[in-house]
Amino acid sequence: MGKSRMMEHIIYPFPTVLTAELADSMNVERADDKFFVFNPSSLIRSTLIVIGGILSCVGIIVIYREINDPSSDLYSPPISGGIVASFFLLLNGLLAPSRRFVLDRMKGTVTFPRHLFFPRCTIPFSKVIPGYSNGNLGFAHPYSGIVIPVLGAYDSGWWSFYVLYMDKNRPLPQGDTFDPYREKDFLRRKAEGFPKPIYPNTILVTDAYMGYIYGTDEFKQRLSKIKHRIVYYYDRVSWYCQKHEIEIPNDNDLVLIGIWKKQFVFKLFAPENVEYIILPDDTVLTDCFLCDSNTAEVKYIK
Repeated sequence: MGKSRMMEHIIYPFPTVLTAELADSMNVERADDKFFVFNPSSLIRSTLIVIGGILSCVGIIVIYREINDPSSDLYSPPISGGIVASFFLLLNGLLAPSRRFVLDRMKGTVTFPRHLFFPRCTIPFSKVIPGYSNGNLGFAHPYSGIVIPVLGAYDSGWWSFYVLYMDKNRPLPQGDTFDPYREKDFLRRKAEGFPKPIYPNTILVTDAYMGYIYGTDEFKQRLSKIKHRIVYYYDRVSWYCQKHEIEIPNDNDLVLIGIWKKQFVFKLFAPENVEYIILPDDTVLTDCFLCDSNTAEVKYIK
């Protein structure tokens, strides 16, 4: 039995990156812009299947060899009872109820599997209480309070991953598993007028950082010829601000505008989710940060 502990619904550093390989290895059944469905492997279930399978094979061999011998120990209560018990262990492991969790991103709900004598149940993700279960992250069952293991270690980026995924007003988490759905998800949020995020963040959470570039074709073409990702230049500007004691209340307050000549142009408190552009060479820049795409040198333009 695990212990629940209050962890806030906040996107902390650093959410797990869900690659296709990781998703396959962790029994993720569905991962897209609508649902995240997984069926965590159970050590107890696996143990029952292995032990029950081995003992059942031994029992079948014993039955095959001695069933025609009336004086065989096969008919003694301990042996016959042991064979029946081995079959019971095997069936119990094979027929154990599914531990499937369903995270509905659009509705903001989590569906729990059957647990003890409780049927499957659905609650808002905002009501989920994360907890510790033998080193694993778990969700406390809403009725029993027992922590049921989910995907990921307790002290890892998995809780932040869940919070980020379940905030439908933010980009999908990092990882090639979600790449086919990023543009669709972005266009949905754009059509809705980019609603305010549901859960707060303590790290940068933008489409560009997560894997989707909202920019003109000219911008994307220029970006493809630049060595580093946008987040690299963002970090350089962020470090510059820290060094010069320029306050950035929230990581998302430092916004990329576009590229001017060979410089990335960042501005504090500029509108978010605006298409990145190539600024004309004769643009007069004020109150912004420039980061050289070759040297990563940062300077501030008043």
